[in-house]
Amino acid sequence: MRYEILVPSGMRAETERALAHHASKCPVAQTLTPCVEIEWEAEITEEEIN
Repeated sequence: MRYEILVPSGMRAETERALAHHASKCPVAQTLTPCVEIEWEAEITEEEIN
């Protein structure tokens, strides 16, 4: 999986933390894990909100 995520400025740490735990909380990932190796990467862009 490849994520391209746009988040408000200052939310990078929270986004990275959510991504780190995603597979363990995702029902689809849990179903596929015994048969499929799931790899992911993320491009996180922070955006200033005025």
